[in-house]
Amino acid sequence: MIAWIIALILFTCLLIVLTKLARFSKELKALNDRYEAVLHEAKTRRSFAEEAWNEVEKWKKRYLAEKAAKEEQAKEAEKLRKRYWEEVHDDSDSYKTQIGKEEESWGDNEPY
Repeated sequence: MIAWIIALILFTCLLIVLTKLARFSKELKALNDRYEAVLHEAKTRRSFAEEAWNEVEKWKKRYLAEKAAKEEQAKEAEKLRKRYWEEVHDDSDSYKTQIGKEEESWGDNEPY
């Protein structure tokens, strides 16, 4: 009789341990699934961030190239404009006087 009671207690303890083990394994599986989902999301976000960064770098390079091209065009336009005005007003004394005044400083015209 005592052996049956001890066997029943041991069997009950075994059932309790097995149910706790099953519950812990379910919790571990749920945690592992959440971990995998978060890890996957972090990887995809990182790849999106890297793609966005690469796109920003492309735009930046393109902007700098366009800016340099516009500056070069502005310099060329200024050279052409000056050459045109010099050709048009080659014989004009007022133009030569105007150009000369732009190059002189204000102190050069003042008598001492």
